Amino acid sequence: MGQTRLSPRFADMDDGVPVFPRGRAPRWPGAVVLAAAALMAFIAVADDRLGLRLVMVAYAVTLVCIGVCLMVMAGSLVPRTVRIDTDAASLHFAPSARATVTSVVMGVSMLLPAIAQIIAVRQNLPTMQGIFITGGPYVLAVLGVAVVGALLWRLRTPAGLELSPEGLRGIRGSAAVDLPWDSLAAVQLASAPTARLSLIPSGGARPILVPMAPMGSDPCLVVPIVRYYLDHPEERALLAGGGEAAIRRVQDAEQTAPRSRD
Repeated sequence: MGQTRLSPRFADMDDGVPVFPRGRAPRWPGAVVLAAAALMAFIAVADDRLGLRLVMVAYAVTLVCIGVCLMVMAGSLVPRTVRIDTDAASLHFAPSARATVTSVVMGVSMLLPAIAQIIAVRQNLPTMQGIFITGGPYVLAVLGVAVVGALLWRLRTPAGLELSPEGLRGIRGSAAVDLPWDSLAAVQLASAPTARLSLIPSGGARPILVPMAPMGSDPCLVVPIVRYYLDHPEERALLAGGGEAAIRRVQDAEQTAPRSRD
């Protein structure tokens, strides 16, 4: 799947609404996890008990994987841009492929300490007692299985948000979207605590709130695009021509609108 990032500008976009708390991607969780990995590695080097070393090394590798993955995921979210699938016959706001892969890596890496602990017990390798060593690896493994299971379960839903002549569908990691255009009453920007796309179905149903991560695009830019095709049903056939053409049409419409009112 080919992807590209675009930075369109629209007159009705609210670019003062942040997509991250405090206005920037939170990279500090990844840094904290990497610091914990360094501590685990130090214990593995300093202690001479082979079983303990094995488990500590496994913890360190797991934490390095998680820390790097968190930083990659944070870095894949770029404010004031939209990421689209260039191979799709629609306007497909797609999350970064790297972010999807890193989620799988995190889940699988959580199994490593449990594997190391099982080897240490079966080989009767010297270790130490304590919940962190005897029970922690298995708790982490359960969490890893849950993460991978959730990712597999979400495969039923197309990744990202796809706009086609028929309607909107997709999103993972948030409420699934499957709305024909006739079932969408309005689209707004929810601004608290951070920017989210708010899709308001017809019939008084609760709004579907979509943050930046599941669609890989800034909601402040997605809102005016979705709103344009909601308000102009005669233009929806353009969505079958691909994302760049569909976005360019919204920009062209804004440029010609002032002249049409003169």
